[in-house]
Amino acid sequence: MNKEFIKMYFEPLYDLSIVGLSYILGYWIRYDFSVQMLRDSTHITPMGYASVFVIHAFFYFSLRIHQTVWSKTSLSEYMRIVIMNLLSGGMLINFRLLGILKDQSMGALMIMMLLNMIFMFISRGMYRYMRLLNMRKSRKHSGKQILIYGAGSSGRMILTEILENVDYDYHVVGFMDDNVALHKTRIFSTTVYGGIDELDFVFDKYDIDEVIVAMPSQSRDTVQPILNALTKYKVTINKVSSSKLLIESSNFRQSLRSINVLDLLGRKEIVIDDIEIQNTIKDKVVMITGAGGSIGSELVRQIVTREPKFLILIDVNETGIYAIQQEIRIQMQQGIIPMVDGISLIKSIREKDALEAVFKEYKPELVFHAAAHKHVPLMESVPEEALKNNILGTFNLIKLSDKYNVQKFVNISTDKAVNPTNVMGATKRFNEMMLQTLNKSSKTKFVAVRFGNVLGPNGSVVPLFKKQIQSGGPLTVTHPDIARYFMTIPEAVSLVLQSAVYAKGGEIFVLDMGKPVKILDMAEKIIELSGLKPYEDIDIQFVGLRPGEKLYEELLMDEEGMTKTPNDLIFVTKPMDFTEAFIYESISKINRAIEESNTDYIALLKELVSTYKEA
Repeated sequence: MNKEFIKMYFEPLYDLSIVGLSYILGYWIRYDFSVQMLRDSTHITPMGYASVFVIHAFFYFSLRIHQTVWSKTSLSEYMRIVIMNLLSGGMLINFRLLGILKDQSMGALMIMMLLNMIFMFISRGMYRYMRLLNMRKSRKHSGKQILIYGAGSSGRMILTEILENVDYDYHVVGFMDDNVALHKTRIFSTTVYGGIDELDFVFDKYDIDEVIVAMPSQSRDTVQPILNALTKYKVTINKVSSSKLLIESSNFRQSLRSINVLDLLGRKEIVIDDIEIQNTIKDKVVMITGAGGSIGSELVRQIVTREPKFLILIDVNETGIYAIQQEIRIQMQQGIIPMVDGISLIKSIREKDALEAVFKEYKPELVFHAAAHKHVPLMESVPEEALKNNILGTFNLIKLSDKYNVQKFVNISTDKAVNPTNVMGATKRFNEMMLQTLNKSSKTKFVAVRFGNVLGPNGSVVPLFKKQIQSGGPLTVTHPDIARYFMTIPEAVSLVLQSAVYAKGGEIFVLDMGKPVKILDMAEKIIELSGLKPYEDIDIQFVGLRPGEKLYEELLMDEEGMTKTPNDLIFVTKPMDFTEAFIYESISKINRAIEESNTDYIALLKELVSTYKEA
């Protein structure tokens, strides 16, 4: 029999045939289990049979019990079965009291009602149990062997979905949990083992392919030691990112994310005030420069959820801006994010006249400036390009924002702007100086956000390491002691948006990013996350510092000082004192240098940025 036949005919006939069986057994019990009295009974009549069958069938189909899936029967379905039997039994008893079914025994009808309920419960429970048992047996040797760390509600939900879904070729070998009270208990016949101390025992016992860490409500401090302990085993590690997402997802895989290196080297997550950010952005015309880049595209993703009135995306990279445009358009059509009007423009921030046309037509109220040349070694070889794009392009945006009454202008800066040792960092430092100085005479609130390296964009260390691992190694690290501050792109952008809320004008916002991460440690962890052993499966080689690179980055210059903001992880620096005359004179020098094209650009930058010292 195929599934459609069973669902359409067999299951309803089975349920209704149970009614007839319960009717006879009800009288048998009423007669003290006497077969002779049952055989001679005058109560069991065709009229009684028909009444019982028709009334039960009426409520059975009215409550749509025939549409429930036996293998996924939930509490609500069981409640409908209870209601059906109470309504059917109640109507039969009322007919007996009214004299319509005067030959029926009230006691037998009540017993029938209880038996029918029990039989329907048992049949569904047994079907589900046998189905799960068969699926477990079939997957035990052929399916992907999964260990779930965390036997709480999230872990149980994952197990239930795996057991009930025929499309998943997974076998859950067991749970692990730090709660001693759960040790050696069983969940759906799946054993719960202990915590980290029992990892070796469990991995020796089972040939595990993947570990799912199902502890979304636990703090990073609780989860991080578990992730660190798991990295020594050659398995895939995934993590439940959200209980809410696990509940709402049609596939539990949608609620998982791969473990990244920051989960292992981590620090406290940034907590932001989403209501304040929503109030700052909602119904505003927002411009994002560099919208096709790593930071810019994440700005688009997070800003669009805050319902701006109009979104202006600007970039010279047509591939990047088209990709983010299509991404948010699809999500809007699917109802995932709100519908927001906007326009994507291929523009260079160097072209002031073209930019002014955009400002004049769309009149942005908020500007998030992420467009910049950021690659340190490349800018060392062509410093004039860094001057044109990073400084003159930003100057164009500042002047236009002031002219067209932009409310807030948030510039993306970098830790490389602190005591810079390279061209890129020096141009970013000059931008900070320019914003703080020109803010004094403008109604626009100009601020900058300074943070360390972001995890994941093209050209950053993590994708490079992953490519090197795919190629069989070695991983290349510039120096054994080189260290950097790291954060994820969504964290960096959340800081940028929070800074827009706090902006009063002239501030440089800095994130407390914890301790810097040694790149060597990161390389070793990434190899371990790939299920390999550092120096054995994949080697690590030291290739020397690159032009303009320094061993340690800083987030603050000694003379700046920091004060707290309402967010414990966000600080603001003390503004430095520069004159507008100095800024405008500096811009003139840069323009003349570029026109002459034979200038020593490094010397010029050192003149403009006193803290710039070549590495």
